[in-house]
Amino acid sequence: MDARDREDLGAAAAVRMCHDLAGAAGAIANGLELLEGEPDAEMAAEVRGLLRQSAATLGARLDFFRAVFGLPTGRALKSGASAAVARAYLARLGDAQRVYELGVFPDELEGGPEVWRLALALVLIGADALPFGGRIAVEARDGMPHLHATGRRAQFSEGARAALEDGAADPHAVAGALLRQWAAALGRGVRIWQAAEACGVALEVSAV
Repeated sequence: MDARDREDLGAAAAVRMCHDLAGAAGAIANGLELLEGEPDAEMAAEVRGLLRQSAATLGARLDFFRAVFGLPTGRALKSGASAAVARAYLARLGDAQRVYELGVFPDELEGGPEVWRLALALVLIGADALPFGGRIAVEARDGMPHLHATGRRAQFSEGARAALEDGAADPHAVAGALLRQWAAALGRGVRIWQAAEACGVALEVSAV
């Protein structure tokens, strides 16, 4: 991968993060504006509750994106902490109609923070493949994380497939392109699979 490709992926990751953070940040700004001129105490209390929820959503997404898209360092990229960051992200991702659940997640993985970053990237890829919510399982096999996402109409978008298979720098699917790059550095190739109401990603020993 040359410098231009890395620059494109960096730009795509920035676009993805800004897109996902904008909603929560905008909700906080709107809530503060409403609170300023709200004379009704009960309504003001309701607005403050919404502000707390939006702030928690923003914090969970910031922690998650820092772990996935940042340098492979920090407390989030280790046993236990990675699961907590993933669960906090998924808990605030859906709504009453779309619930995201983190099922299996590794207790241990061979390797350092780079491998835990792969596991968190798979959580993001799995969530993107579940338009109506569902269950995301990240299983450890041969020392590597593997994704199994289950839910109504679970499937990878065309952009996600292109990112996972060819490394295309699609902002909405940039985690797949980065996963492919990071896995290759560890001697692994990416294989995606699709079944009825389920899809997944396996990181297999590269034939090259």
